[in-house]
Amino acid sequence: MNINKKRFYQLNHRAQIFIVLVVLVALNIVSSLFYQRLDLTAEQQFSLSPTSKKIVSSLDDLITIKAFITKDLPGRLVPLKQQIADLLGEYSNYSGQKIKIIYLDPADDKAIEQEATSLGIPPVQFSQVEQDKYQVANGYFGIAVLYGEKREVLPVVQDATTLEYDLTSAIKRVVAEQKSVIGVYLTTSAEVAQGQGYDEALKYLSKQYEVVPVDVAKEEIPAEVKTLVIFSGAGVLNNDQLKKIDQFLMKGNSLLILSGSVAVSPQLQAQAQSNGLDKLAERYGIKIEQNLVLDASNEMASFNTGYVQFIVPYPFFVKAINSGMNQDSVLVNQLQSVTLPWTSSLSIQESNTDSNKTFYLVKSSTNSWLQTGEFNLHPQQQVPPTANDMQPSILAAAKFGSLDSFFAQDQDTKIIKKVDQARLIVVGNTAFINDMFISRNPGNMVFFSNLVDGLTQDLDLISIRAKNITERPIKEMDNGWRQVIKYLNIFLPSLILAIFGFIRLYVRRREAKKDFI
Repeated sequence: MNINKKRFYQLNHRAQIFIVLVVLVALNIVSSLFYQRLDLTAEQQFSLSPTSKKIVSSLDDLITIKAFITKDLPGRLVPLKQQIADLLGEYSNYSGQKIKIIYLDPADDKAIEQEATSLGIPPVQFSQVEQDKYQVANGYFGIAVLYGEKREVLPVVQDATTLEYDLTSAIKRVVAEQKSVIGVYLTTSAEVAQGQGYDEALKYLSKQYEVVPVDVAKEEIPAEVKTLVIFSGAGVLNNDQLKKIDQFLMKGNSLLILSGSVAVSPQLQAQAQSNGLDKLAERYGIKIEQNLVLDASNEMASFNTGYVQFIVPYPFFVKAINSGMNQDSVLVNQLQSVTLPWTSSLSIQESNTDSNKTFYLVKSSTNSWLQTGEFNLHPQQQVPPTANDMQPSILAAAKFGSLDSFFAQDQDTKIIKKVDQARLIVVGNTAFINDMFISRNPGNMVFFSNLVDGLTQDLDLISIRAKNITERPIKEMDNGWRQVIKYLNIFLPSLILAIFGFIRLYVRRREAKKDFI
């Protein structure tokens, strides 16, 4: 009788397995008739964002996307190739067949190779180890977006994290009648005005906008410029230069001021400065304070004492996390972190009326404090703050709406004294966007680009750009909770395994007892 029961249980288990397999095969066959993907990542990184879906579904004419990809790729690039194919498939499906995808392998045809070269897609070298031999082969991994006579090219696709942003922005550019023009003014020197120190930021902006250098010391701001970005250095602006900037804003244009009130030298010498932009911003309702912000939420910094190099948490490298972002602003509410080195705090009088909105964008943590007067930037000579010193500080702020001119009292009748609609954003720091900090803090580039997009009223791409920043800074917690989490990590896995073992032993003994009966 025991043998029959055991036989019955075996047949029952096999039947259940067979039924499950049949159901899975049936579901697979039925699902192949419908296009649907399930993306369980928090930011939906492997699915088209609503913005991309909206843009491609509203296309009026056919766009052709040519993917020049070598078939025989090293194994490490096969997953990337599949991700690209999946993403391009989504573009085609959501466009209602207004986007045509063509895959080409230049290795198969000389004419295709010449076409790739004419589009600006170069061959790249792939290294791989095959049959215990190191081999180097040439191949192609680029994409071209074609619309009539217009074209946008991604010469080499290195990873899929930014591919949606690159493709959607390329589609927007080819269908747009013309690019928006961004003016860039760097107040330090002619060499810096050509992009030295901010090459990566300007290069990134030029993907979406036409970027033109502006020097208010020598010329008027071109009429086609609708957004002006000022990278403030050590230069002091005179009244004539400030008047050009002020009147640019009074015409209903947009202005981004990146300027701190403390200059920091490579030798870590700090000195208060007033370059004129602080007075301009204060007249508009956003004051740049003469201080430096320190924060317990900070970034690591490397220092060299001559013989020894050491890396320490540096409170002056303020790391603002998502809890410090204004959750009501699309410009920053999806950002996970921004690092601002040697930044000054801002003071504003928040307003929210029909004609005027003034609001913060980024704040430091509640465990931040200020340094004023005598500045000491040495990483090992910081005086611990008291509890009364701790408070969040505003690091970036915006004012949208009506503004009074800085020169409203001027007798010149040609001066525009007030504007009903203008956009102003102030960040108490410039260094956060230079090449060194961008390379270490990719969130800074996203933050900067979002600000420019918001001022240029091009908010479409912000959600796409932000979803690829997956940094998750650990929230600050007191020592008690740290100890609780520490010991949970040590003992909880073993406890779970022990409980599972006891349950398993109990079930097996119970089944054995049934078989014996």
